[in-house]
Amino acid sequence: MSNNKQFQFKFNGKLFETDKPQLNLQELRQIVGESQSPIVRKDHQGRDERLGEHDPIHLGHHHGHEHHKPEEFGCDPDFNRGLQTYLEQELELIGSVFPNAQHLGGGVVYIPKHPLPEGVYNRPFTGAFVVVPPLGGRPDNFWVDPGLTLADGSLPGNFTAQSSIAGRPAGFFSWHLKNWCPGGVAGQGDNMLSFLTGVKRRLWEGR
Repeated sequence: MSNNKQFQFKFNGKLFETDKPQLNLQELRQIVGESQSPIVRKDHQGRDERLGEHDPIHLGHHHGHEHHKPEEFGCDPDFNRGLQTYLEQELELIGSVFPNAQHLGGGVVYIPKHPLPEGVYNRPFTGAFVVVPPLGGRPDNFWVDPGLTLADGSLPGNFTAQSSIAGRPAGFFSWHLKNWCPGGVAGQGDNMLSFLTGVKRRLWEGR
């Protein structure tokens, strides 16, 4: 009996066959039984290229070609690392600079006694809350201990005095970094230390 599945490819190291020289991402998912994880193509140098939903997937040479080497695909390793592992990496980075940082759950991190510029606010320190986003996400906004005002009793710009975070009352700064370019893992490219450096700059603006 003839085998019409002439085209081969590997997925996570396992060999698969199909009768189509080109697939779309949905067809590839159906063949390999992977419905959720992002999919990457491995180039000739072993680097990963994440596939988009509409990217054509060329399988190249047919089965039996003298110099055939199957195209290789797999689940995105950064995705498979998972939120918890990524969160732990970010918490370790934060703790290396802020040893008193506390993880309150759900990615919310509290840094007690964050120093403030002298004479600018109504106190020399404030606690600061930030939220670690999922892998590839962009952190946005931060919170401070309730009751923070400028030295003259007015409120900073883009600040809401009555807010909450992780079930605690807090003041809320609507703020984000203009540029954000994370790497594949925490510690490569921008990360929560980059964000916290920006938080410090924002607090030291004092307006």
